[in-house]
Amino acid sequence: MAAASHRLAPGAAHAPQARSARLRAKHAPTHMQNRARARLPQCSGQLAGHASLTDMLEVAITTRERAEFFARAEREDTNAMRLFHGEEGCPGLAVDRYGSVALVQSWREPLNATQKAEVREFLLSRIPALNRVVFHLRGAAARRAAVESGDSLGTVREDEVKEDLTTFRELGLNYAFQPLRKGGDPSLFLDFRPVRRWVRDHSEGADVLNLFSYTCGIGVAAAAGGAASVLNVDHSQTYLDYGRTNAELNNVSMSNLAEDFFPAARQLAGLPMKGRAVRNGRGRRGARARRFSKMNPQCFDIVVLDPPTKTKTPFGAVDIKNDYAALSKPALLATRPGGVLVASNHAHDVLAEDWIDSVVRCGKKAGRPVADARLLEVECDDDDFRSPNKPHLLKVGLFTTEFV
Repeated sequence: MAAASHRLAPGAAHAPQARSARLRAKHAPTHMQNRARARLPQCSGQLAGHASLTDMLEVAITTRERAEFFARAEREDTNAMRLFHGEEGCPGLAVDRYGSVALVQSWREPLNATQKAEVREFLLSRIPALNRVVFHLRGAAARRAAVESGDSLGTVREDEVKEDLTTFRELGLNYAFQPLRKGGDPSLFLDFRPVRRWVRDHSEGADVLNLFSYTCGIGVAAAAGGAASVLNVDHSQTYLDYGRTNAELNNVSMSNLAEDFFPAARQLAGLPMKGRAVRNGRGRRGARARRFSKMNPQCFDIVVLDPPTKTKTPFGAVDIKNDYAALSKPALLATRPGGVLVASNHAHDVLAEDWIDSVVRCGKKAGRPVADARLLEVECDDDDFRSPNKPHLLKVGLFTTEFV
């Protein structure tokens, strides 16, 4: 499967977050930054008095303190969270804590040397548990601006990638983290914490399938919650190896399968490949076919589906905006009657209500009707991805299938 980022940049256009499957809201996309000029992020003028970046960080952290977010994190043995989101005053910038490391990511213009020094000093003094601040460039615009300014930030040597490994905790579990990772996303998506909590709390005795598993955070949570079996499926053996490290850190067992979503999910669901590929030959359109693992149909009590926004694979296309049914159909059919499909959609221009309805219709048409569909809510004291003016980008639905 082609590589694709699972999450949009902070401050990108957001979709409505419904508090039920029947709540509609308007959404207003933010304008993309003019990438050709300023070397500074568009942070000024977002807060009263043209607050500095460190002032914005202080407001964001204080807001979380007042909402008792950090108190809940401490009770749950969590030391990884978002400290600053782009919508809090500086679109395209995010500050995350992973244990003792603060990760500052820039998707638009990179911070200059003065800003980096100020941010580093502020974070290390404001949060005593931090001992390091890492700056990471994300996106072509930020990297291009850095090159033009002579800043080598974001260029990582292979030996640094291999050796620079630390750990953090979430919900009482340990996870590996590489601050100096070459490109791409961090090793755990922090906005998926409510889903990992739900899976951990509902997995006792369950068979769990984790699709698009990435570094297997869901799989670790399920195994720690007492799941009878856990199967993580991802196209990347590298990600699954990372997940195996996470499992070892927590002394839990789970199975990993390095396979494309379509042959894995469709075979588990008992569906044919529909000519997307054959074992030894060429696909319907003449493209070189990939070998895929032979699997027997199998149903699971919990299926987690967290796809990237859009990508192409040798076996099909992932497009959560225009063809979510290609993903939800096999996922629903692999869900045991009475089980739960936990699915996500973070397309910025897809309404939560429309998406929920589309999955329900898909289940009915596929012969695996949905008895109950609702959005997984984010509690106010667990909301570190807050936005002053816009709701959450990530939508997570719980789809309970009907008993037969």
